[in-house]
Amino acid sequence: MYFAASGALYANCSLHVTVDRPHGRDLSVPVVVEEMNGWRYEQRTRGEVLKFCGLGFEPVSVTVGGPYCVQVVVRNLSINLITTTPLRIWYDDSSCSGESIPLSICTVLLRFADSKLTPIPGVVFNSEKPDVNVDTADEYGRLQITISRRKVLLGTASAIGYKVKPISIPCVASNYHVEKTIILEKSIK
Repeated sequence: MYFAASGALYANCSLHVTVDRPHGRDLSVPVVVEEMNGWRYEQRTRGEVLKFCGLGFEPVSVTVGGPYCVQVVVRNLSINLITTTPLRIWYDDSSCSGESIPLSICTVLLRFADSKLTPIPGVVFNSEKPDVNVDTADEYGRLQITISRRKVLLGTASAIGYKVKPISIPCVASNYHVEKTIILEKSIK
């Protein structure tokens, strides 16, 4: 025997997120709500309560801030379909807001590979900026380089049997700690 319920579900909004900032600063930061089933919702703070409506009843994860500096994560937050779940988060990203970088350098890991993503050992990297230098990748095709803040790493990568590849990577907030796969093309003989 089956029983059917008619009508709409509850008209309340599932989750209200308030992000408090020090000294009343009002900067825009991402707030991401992820349901266990894969649904993902993103809004940016604008000084008001963020409303995430229409969520299911499984617990959610809430992430405030970007992936590179000061990220607050609340996992397994229970959601109630009958009442709104309030969440208040204190968030202070003063050490890395805007283009400021928490460190005075960027760390870049270059991973040299062919078109099948097979590592190429011994790749030679000739940098032109910020300093003239020659470095060689390890047996796994990896080369770690540091760049001063607000400088640009500029140079070329070369290996026997492959075309020369130009490389340019700026040291900015979005990649102060970054891994780049550089695909080298085989040269035609």
